[in-house]
Amino acid sequence: MKEWNFPNNDGGEIAGIGNSGIETFLGTKFSSLAREICQNSIDARSDITKPAIVEFHVFSLPTEKIPGIKELKKNLSLCQMYWSEREKYKKNREFFDRALGILDNPNIQCMRISDFNTNGLLGSNTQQIETPWYGLVRSSGASPKGGEQGGSFGIGKYASFACSDLRTVFYSTSAQDGCEAYQGVSRLTSFKTEEGIEKQPVGYFTERKEKQNCPITQQLHLDHNFNREKENHGTDIFIIAYNGDKSWKTEMISAVLDGFMVALAEKKLQVKIDDEFINEKTLSEYLKKENVKLKEHADQYYDALKNGKNFTKEIGSEDPEIYGKIKLYLIIKENYCRRVACVRSTGMKILDKTHISGSIPFAGIMCIEGEELNSFLRNLENPEHKAWEIARAEPTERTKAKKLIETFTKFIRESLSKLCNEATKEQIDAGVGEYLASEEQNASDDQNGYRDEISDAIKDILIKPNTFASDAASKHKNKKKTEKKDEEGDLQDYENEGSTLIPSQITNPKPEPTPPHPVPIIPPIPKPHPEGEEQGQLPNLKKNKLQPIAPLKVKVIVINKEEGEYILIVTPTASAKYVEIQLQMAAESSLYPAKILSAECVDIPAIKIKEDRITGISFEKDKVLKIKFKLDYHDYASMEVKAYEN
Repeated sequence: MKEWNFPNNDGGEIAGIGNSGIETFLGTKFSSLAREICQNSIDARSDITKPAIVEFHVFSLPTEKIPGIKELKKNLSLCQMYWSEREKYKKNREFFDRALGILDNPNIQCMRISDFNTNGLLGSNTQQIETPWYGLVRSSGASPKGGEQGGSFGIGKYASFACSDLRTVFYSTSAQDGCEAYQGVSRLTSFKTEEGIEKQPVGYFTERKEKQNCPITQQLHLDHNFNREKENHGTDIFIIAYNGDKSWKTEMISAVLDGFMVALAEKKLQVKIDDEFINEKTLSEYLKKENVKLKEHADQYYDALKNGKNFTKEIGSEDPEIYGKIKLYLIIKENYCRRVACVRSTGMKILDKTHISGSIPFAGIMCIEGEELNSFLRNLENPEHKAWEIARAEPTERTKAKKLIETFTKFIRESLSKLCNEATKEQIDAGVGEYLASEEQNASDDQNGYRDEISDAIKDILIKPNTFASDAASKHKNKKKTEKKDEEGDLQDYENEGSTLIPSQITNPKPEPTPPHPVPIIPPIPKPHPEGEEQGQLPNLKKNKLQPIAPLKVKVIVINKEEGEYILIVTPTASAKYVEIQLQMAAESSLYPAKILSAECVDIPAIKIKEDRITGISFEKDKVLKIKFKLDYHDYASMEVKAYEN
């Protein structure tokens, strides 16, 4: 006989509607549903060479077609009555008032979730608690999963109940073990029958056999447009009174992209959300859609996965409990999120690792490989699978866990530093010295023992377009560009050839800064001219004052155009003390001082700024120096960099 059965409470605890497992997902119920379902389906793949396919479909069901609807409605009424006698429990009463109102409608909104290329729920014909059937349908806070598989808390099942206004879900399966089965689960509250018997909050639509809540040995068909063949193994979940609003579809798409971008790209997962189909072929298209609101930088991570530099590190070579490998993909680009997505071997993202670099704009993906390493990290995950928490490790394992996380961080930082240095070497080789007056030219002006502090002779500096710039501006095809080949023979596009640039791919670039009148480079107030100098020339200064420094490699990177934030990367070819760096903005016919608002350097905390100069610097031969600075200018600009030793 098929019926709803709520076991007797027999003096057990009283439970209200605030189930802690369900409450966990109420704030993000649609995205959490997508995350938990996709994780389970990837774990249950029957052919790991092919993707798991997950389908979410909303449909309308006549209310009378809900299995055991009369009994279910009666039990909801008993719950309402139980809490109506207790004035302080307003939340409980409101829930059952709303639920009974929904059942008064002739039709009810439901969601069907189906997966394919999975094993289905094995073990429905047994009462063994370690089986997938028992773990999903009958257990609470327990999971039989291990190794590289996903859930470890067994609370992911509650995401489906959070999406039901009746807290009622049906599970149906055709499994690899040849069994077909379905069962309903309703997670309500404690209540009393008309006879005064107190009942537990969780009930099952079941076939009673020897007082056991046994599953019904056939598939359940509630969606009249869907019928699973027995040999097409998989699981169907039916959420009764699905509470999705107008935004549910876009929220779910965003959650799938943010949480499973790697699984989709690596053909481990395909997802169909009503008429939307996301797989490895359509992934890049969905990442660019305007109506898809990505919350966790999936588009930037995808760029890193496809176009970034790969770094690999072996983990736990001396400790088999954490043995594995991490693959890191990094890309440096303007305005990128400065985060690394940490991804489990199944392709599901666990967290966004931050605090890597406060100055370099980049994005990265760290893929964790190896059963032992994944298993160890799985035990550090919080119930939502969105963080590693060292406190969750066994007390004897916490030191190991802490060192492991520190190893990850160190490896990411070292790899990012290598990538940044490589980019500097490949893209920049501008010698400052060649743009200053030569020794021969200075000698002719040195008759009286004086030398110009800064030469009026200025040549154009060419720095190749950096890869940190946004590709979006390449849409402006009306710009005249000149194609050049770099050292490796690759075509590069240049604008304003003959000047330093930040960068070439510019949206609505300003041809030059336009101050109200030309500003003298230095000094701001002219001093009396030594004898023989013409009016308008810069004064000659004494020997050994501000000598131009030999050629050095220079690179300027845009960090935030709107805020005027940049990074200057300098690689000196010789050591020098008491160095000043001058920044000038280059117009077509003039140079203007770049007004520096602030500057900072990790290696030289005591640096100072004075108008267009950064002072208090020392150079060490071939040692890269990185200076973050901010200008009082908020657009792209060509820039000249000069260095002097005092």
